[in-house]
Amino acid sequence: MLARSTPLRRKGNQSTAAERRYLGHVAALGCQLCLFLGYGATPAIVHHQRTGQGWGRASHYRTAGLCPPHHQHSGYGVHDMGRQEFEDMYGISEVALVDATRKALAQYIPEGK
Repeated sequence: MLARSTPLRRKGNQSTAAERRYLGHVAALGCQLCLFLGYGATPAIVHHQRTGQGWGRASHYRTAGLCPPHHQHSGYGVHDMGRQEFEDMYGISEVALVDATRKALAQYIPEGK
């Protein structure tokens, strides 16, 4: 076997251990939209903010937990609607959900993120 001439590096799209821990906390909070709507905590998956990201994906620290129906493939999830339609239907924006998540998990966000 040949020796590697360059050290292994983290690829640009892979997350760090700190980012993975943060994403675990995001999911553990439950669906932020269900909480906002008064449904209580429901199991969530991580949604990366789309607003203001252009063609790139948001930082792992610009995320919110959303239950599968509020995330996608239900006809009324964040990926199923345009930004304005989502905000009109639920009375809260994607950015506000991310900001609420960041506020709840501020202790886990590194400075400058």
